[in-house]
Amino acid sequence: MGSRRAHRQEARGLGYPVRLRSANDRSPPIAPRFSVVLERIVWELRGRDCIQIDEMAAPRKKLMTSRSFGRATGSRQDLREAICQHATRGGEKLRGQGSLTSALVVFIQTNPFREGQPQYAQSALLHLPQPTDDSRAIIRTALQGLDVIYRPGYDYQRVRRDAD
Repeated sequence: MGSRRAHRQEARGLGYPVRLRSANDRSPPIAPRFSVVLERIVWELRGRDCIQIDEMAAPRKKLMTSRSFGRATGSRQDLREAICQHATRGGEKLRGQGSLTSALVVFIQTNPFREGQPQYAQSALLHLPQPTDDSRAIIRTALQGLDVIYRPGYDYQRVRRDAD
């Protein structure tokens, strides 16, 4: 217990779970003095369910990998490499959480803060033939999306690939 709250708890004799559990109900409530989370912990220690287990373990429903280039680029090859990198990283994240994706969004954008430059931003929603965490299938689909939205003549600053 190294935080200021922990020191306040110890000063009031609430530094240990046994003392927390038996904290006097007649004294002012725990929440205003400390936090709602601590109050829930007290109730949990007393046997009352306040935190749902399934809420804590719920897997993510969306995943995003994004990158802004250090410099603007109009090169289709630079964009392809960035998309491949993001798709690979997205596959790793999916496998890490035991998830699959059935769709992804590929997004490219010029730098909106360069007022004198032509602006372009576009995205494509792509569905995969079947849910997967295979980076090769994700890369293949993401590159198809890039082919649809890419327009030459712009200096792109950012690429992104989202998966659902």
